[in-house]
Amino acid sequence: VNIGGSANVKITGSEIRDNTVTGASGGAIYLASGWAYDGYYNCVCEIVDTKLNGNSASVGGAVGLGASLFHDGINNAYGGKGVTATFIMDGKSIIDGNTASYRGGAVYLTGNGSRFLMKNGTITNNTTTGYEGGAIWATNYGGVTIEKGTISGNTAKTNGGAIYMKANIGEKNDSAKLAIATGCFLLLLVCSLYCSTNKAYAKEQTEFI
Repeated sequence: VNIGGSANVKITGSEIRDNTVTGASGGAIYLASGWAYDGYYNCVCEIVDTKLNGNSASVGGAVGLGASLFHDGINNAYGGKGVTATFIMDGKSIIDGNTASYRGGAVYLTGNGSRFLMKNGTITNNTTTGYEGGAIWATNYGGVTIEKGTISGNTAKTNGGAIYMKANIGEKNDSAKLAIATGCFLLLLVCSLYCSTNKAYAKEQTEFI
């Protein structure tokens, strides 16, 4: 499923499984928007009581997002104009058994307009065989908000068995954002985010903001 522009897609009570993307992002769902100098674009995909199982891609085994807010090159800052891509997970949705050969076994976010909102559901048994982010990988001001749900049993080759967040150095207001509500099935450790039985084979060095 490829979603862009101002598309608003809601998938309910369905299953997307066993799909493969080679050399690109989002084995099941891909959301993306380009630069916008004179307008505002916001593509959204929400899944409710839906399964994303057994999909694979280079990055974002199940879901890939790429969108950028308008950047003012003179002031080195991001303005109000721009484009966003938002993925919402709710109900009894499950993202299970997806694989990324590079980063983000389940969900991959890049670009400062990319957003992932986990309202409820389960992310489990996803794997990245290359580098970081067994469940979720986000960089370049990508925003991840977890309100409720379970993240467990995911595996990364290097860092962030559950979630890997990375900020680009040198640009104003350019950092990855992670927000976790109380009551989520999460356990914070020093310099790492470890959820249930997620595994990483190298020490995590990410700072959470």
